[in-house]
Amino acid sequence: MRQCPTCKKHVGKRTRICPKCQTPLATAPQKETETHATAAHPAPSPPGIARKAMPILLLGALLVGGCYVLVQSTLQARNDARRTQARNYLKMLGLAIHNFHDNYGHFPPLSEKFRPQMLAQSWMTYLLPYVGEGPLYNQLDLKKPWDETPVQAGFQQEVRAFLDILQAPPTPDPRGFARSQLAGNSAIFQAEKGLSIRDITDGSSSTMLLGTANDGFKPWADPSNVRDAGAGFGGGPNAFGAAGRNPVLVLMADGSVRHLSPSLDPAISRLLGDPKDGKQVNVDSIAVR
Repeated sequence: MRQCPTCKKHVGKRTRICPKCQTPLATAPQKETETHATAAHPAPSPPGIARKAMPILLLGALLVGGCYVLVQSTLQARNDARRTQARNYLKMLGLAIHNFHDNYGHFPPLSEKFRPQMLAQSWMTYLLPYVGEGPLYNQLDLKKPWDETPVQAGFQQEVRAFLDILQAPPTPDPRGFARSQLAGNSAIFQAEKGLSIRDITDGSSSTMLLGTANDGFKPWADPSNVRDAGAGFGGGPNAFGAAGRNPVLVLMADGSVRHLSPSLDPAISRLLGDPKDGKQVNVDSIAVR
């Protein structure tokens, strides 16, 4: 309590105006020790705030982790879908090769003519009518060399059936020829007349027809667009290969498609490429799932 300086009435410490004489009263100053104590030792936050914030932090962590898992699952599903699509494209190409075989009794030849008055052409050129490219095939003058100058416009056209959709499309070569990301097995696509199923004495299920490449792409019109399976599947300009960490897509002579590891022993890949070495390979045991 304190007194009003005018009327001497006792009033409270925090009363600002005297209720009797209406004299303004000064507010009582706080003790210096209390002020210092408050500044030096601020009041602790209520413990309930930390307990309430913990579930929110946990929920945020779960949401971030869940989004990461969802993104990774989506990317994996997308990659699996693209691999399946690439596999199906190669199966369709296998069907085209077998349709050619049904018509002529052998696989497409490597380079030499197998029709009268037709100059050397690529085995892929012969497949154009069987992969939905009949109009393109008909516009080509096959009585002329494939690499003559000027280059025929048809040979500059990209053919989707000869690409690997798991890779970015290749750029044309310096002369403008459209390239292929697939290469034939040099032991199958041979000169003058390709082999027939009867020539594959090791069995069509253990002999490859062609596979993907990841470097050294040649024009699909180039008769030399073949590779030696004995060079392995590790990629490069002379071997079969795949983009990134993807397995190599290989079309077998029976029309099936296999995913094979880039690190496959070249001794095994050599057996897969040789159609009549007397050694069969169980492809299921080496295929990548």
